[in-house]
Amino acid sequence: MYRNGTTAPANPSPKAPSPSLIFELLRFGRAVGETMPSDVKFGHWRRVVTPDATGWINLNQPTIGVYSDADFPHWADWSLIDDDHTPDSHCDSPSIRKWLDLTGKGRVTHAEAKEALLDKAVAKKLARAICKFPIEWTKQDIGKRWGWLKASNEALPGPLSDTEFSDLENHITALAFWDDIPKDRDLPDANECWHLPPVEFIRQFRKCGWLTSDELTRMFPATALRYQAARKDRVTHALVPGHWVSEKVTPNKVNISKYCIELNKAMRKFLITTPLRQAAFLGNAMQETQWFSLIEEGGATGQKYFPWSGRGFLQLTWPDNYVAYWRFRGRQVDEALADALRRAAVSANKSGSNATLVAADLKVPTVAEEWRRNTATDTVEATDSAGAYWSWSGAASNADRMPLMHRESKPVGNTQKPYYSSQSFGLVAATVNVGHPSTAFSQINGLQARYQAYTAALVQLMDIMQFPGANGAPQSLPDA
Repeated sequence: MYRNGTTAPANPSPKAPSPSLIFELLRFGRAVGETMPSDVKFGHWRRVVTPDATGWINLNQPTIGVYSDADFPHWADWSLIDDDHTPDSHCDSPSIRKWLDLTGKGRVTHAEAKEALLDKAVAKKLARAICKFPIEWTKQDIGKRWGWLKASNEALPGPLSDTEFSDLENHITALAFWDDIPKDRDLPDANECWHLPPVEFIRQFRKCGWLTSDELTRMFPATALRYQAARKDRVTHALVPGHWVSEKVTPNKVNISKYCIELNKAMRKFLITTPLRQAAFLGNAMQETQWFSLIEEGGATGQKYFPWSGRGFLQLTWPDNYVAYWRFRGRQVDEALADALRRAAVSANKSGSNATLVAADLKVPTVAEEWRRNTATDTVEATDSAGAYWSWSGAASNADRMPLMHRESKPVGNTQKPYYSSQSFGLVAATVNVGHPSTAFSQINGLQARYQAYTAALVQLMDIMQFPGANGAPQSLPDA
């Protein structure tokens, strides 16, 4: 029986999963940022084709294994080759020989092998073959591993002489490092090493997009431009005209370490997974949080939107954005309260005073106040809210455009400080800062610093970028 005297239903309806959780299930096939409620029975049914039959499987079961590209799955054409038991470095794998045997006669000559290597299907298989054979970089058993080079071989112009083989041994010994690795490392036996094809290995792991705390730290620009408004000198009381300053950027390494994992999860969850999207997202997040130092906006008590001031990595602001995020996370917000906050926000924005919002805040329940605080202090809330805002604002549409960088400068003292602007990123910055794409770039808070953060992130994330130099000629690195 409830406190108001009514009787509880015999079988209460299970709680529906939040939109955020449903999104995670559809995006990843499992919950990653929050826990599935125990009373939720949610089926993630997919049609699956097997060699035996076609049917439907509920992927949201504990017995279902979850794999990714990092597992090098066979269904992505990866193969484990462990059938070459010869002790040398000469490939004698029956599996690979079968791939090269295009005629199916059971024997492959050198000429036939060369021809098979030009076959696209064979090349694809070989490019994703992970093979076990002895390590090349040890000083031990050089004769056993490479002795076949002293015998006749159809792939070589001629066998190596004793003198030539001695030179090879000296060369291998000089390059070998395996024996010098400290013994406390957990290394396999030199004859039991798996070798991954280097080009495909790099391509595979580049899909990851996961940024370590060190990599995040390198994204920050060395300096940032800021316009210092006109003010009175404290000593002389003379008016100091407005001017540009270039300030050293000091990333907050404590917060980088604290939020790094959840920030990566949020970027994955909301498809901020390409170099261009990550550069645009982080370029704004760095400036919005004053280089990861303030996850909650400082000195905001006099702002027209206070107490709904900026929190999280994209500084979620105004009641409507908070309410939208809470509902996305499955939290119940009374519509009458949401409407009252919306009307108070309209009034505050129009008058430039936060009086109506402060008054309306008296009716905000304690739990909602806690949710609001958590948007800055909780590692999941601070990062997930930024990803959600990025997603529903549509910032990715302009972030996906390849930027055309323009060299500009601002006078700092007696010099001109260069920076690089981009219209596509300017539209992203406007979307994040004012809520919609706009070419009124002068209204964007800290736009020059955002440009500098974006440029620094592009240098770290992109393979090739071109920045115009002082003479207009393209160069691979920006002027500092």
